[in-house]
Amino acid sequence: MPVVLITGAAGGLGQALSRALTDAGWTVVATDLKPPPAGHALDVTDAAACHRVVEAAVETHGGLDMVIANAGITHRSLAANTAPEVLRKVMDVNYWGAVNIVAAALPALQASAGCIGVVSSVAGYAGVLGRSGYAASKHALHGYFDSLRAELVPAGISVTMVCPSFIDTAIAQNALGGDGQAAQTPRGTSGGLLDAEAVAQRAVAAMLARKPLQRIGATAHLAWWLSRLAPQAYMRQMRKRLAKEFDS
Repeated sequence: MPVVLITGAAGGLGQALSRALTDAGWTVVATDLKPPPAGHALDVTDAAACHRVVEAAVETHGGLDMVIANAGITHRSLAANTAPEVLRKVMDVNYWGAVNIVAAALPALQASAGCIGVVSSVAGYAGVLGRSGYAASKHALHGYFDSLRAELVPAGISVTMVCPSFIDTAIAQNALGGDGQAAQTPRGTSGGLLDAEAVAQRAVAAMLARKPLQRIGATAHLAWWLSRLAPQAYMRQMRKRLAKEFDS
């Protein structure tokens, strides 16, 4: 039975990914800051802790076939009103957390010629008003993992970047404000909210097919092309939908 380690698996998309892979016959090693049932506590910003969890998984299950870097946080605040500490926290979790868990898992994945899944976002390839730190962290993921993918070709390890649009999960309720406290602005979205279970099914299918990139949702596809072919039009549409969050 193949083995997958998932970060941020206590709820939302991570929990949905766990269910999808369990249903597909995988053994799931679920991790989160507050551990899910039968899972492991893990702060992904702690590189040494990532190594310990991976080593425990390999020792228990005899190997590792996939790692999914899903843990993430966001903020809702204009850049001018966002403390540097908030930007660093978002970067530490979203970027360094993914780098830490994948670096820890690479030796095991080399042995299995396994798969790496990285949960990014529309914000990984297009700017998003009021989420400058979040977008920066997701853009950084693409720079790192698109480069790593090229390096891992000889080892037969695939890297799949998953880029959904807005998902109906608690990440919005847990968003930070510019001062590091809970965000006070209402969440704005574009194109409605995606169902986490449906996103997980699409994401898992892409990872198992070893696709380099999977955009999920009409907004994700529209933003991809519009931001590249007509960036000014993209900016106008994005501002129209999200600027009202901060009108007050």
